[in-house]
Amino acid sequence: MNLFLLNLFLALLWCALSSSFALADLTVGLLLGALVISLGQRGLGHRQSYVGSLLVLLRFVWFSICEIVLANVALAKVLLSRRMELNPVVVPIPLEPQNPGAITTLANLITLTPGTITLDSSADGSEIYVHNLVLGDEQEFIAQIKGYERRVLAVFHELHEQR
Repeated sequence: MNLFLLNLFLALLWCALSSSFALADLTVGLLLGALVISLGQRGLGHRQSYVGSLLVLLRFVWFSICEIVLANVALAKVLLSRRMELNPVVVPIPLEPQNPGAITTLANLITLTPGTITLDSSADGSEIYVHNLVLGDEQEFIAQIKGYERRVLAVFHELHEQR
């Protein structure tokens, strides 16, 4: 997170030096800042690349947006059909051991996806309970959530490596 703040500072410095805070100048500043930070890390012998971590985060954001849009379309089809076939059910999802921040991020991603909401998690963090409005195959749904979990864990792993 500190490197991102440094990148943001460098981008704002670029905008100030170019006397323009337009989106294009801010974008160029962010790209130049990322390049400077990446080169600085290589020079200091860091294993992890800031740009690589940033790409992992951006892929996660893109994935999240796509999943939310796809879930909106799927739920709209169900709700607008003549035979609204709802099958509401609460599904326990087993989790890999992880930190509370990753569990919270996963729970928020699930809740942002239309048709699902995270209700609770077990006290030891080994399960979360998800309400699904239109459950087809339970194992397929669990696999989908496990895919979300893998992506969340990848982001948290990258963030942890940057420290």
